[in-house]
Amino acid sequence: MNEDEENREAERRMNRLLEAANEKIWLIRNDDGPVLLEDEDGRRAIPLWPDEVSAAAMLRGNWGSFKTEAIEHRHLVGWLENLSDEGVDIAAYPDRDLNGYILSAAELREILSGEPLDA
Repeated sequence: MNEDEENREAERRMNRLLEAANEKIWLIRNDDGPVLLEDEDGRRAIPLWPDEVSAAAMLRGNWGSFKTEAIEHRHLVGWLENLSDEGVDIAAYPDRDLNGYILSAAELREILSGEPLDA
């Protein structure tokens, strides 16, 4: 897959997550909280999926003992505000190799609520 195809796929996956967020989205967690990805620069992101099947497909390897959990739309906007305050980003519907679109929790909150965080 070339870079243009990868970008289109990431955008398609992002749009699918946004559509699902009107009802609920899914994350992976254990007793300590949700999975938190961190890159070499120290940026942290919580991966989110549009459906339970997609999230459950990630329960392998180090995440084999984790579980999926839904976040309903009515709780999502407030949760995103808290993540924004903590400086945590969102990995929107990453693929099995954890490639995907990264955006700030504030950006996703604004998209879903139509209101800027600092309004």
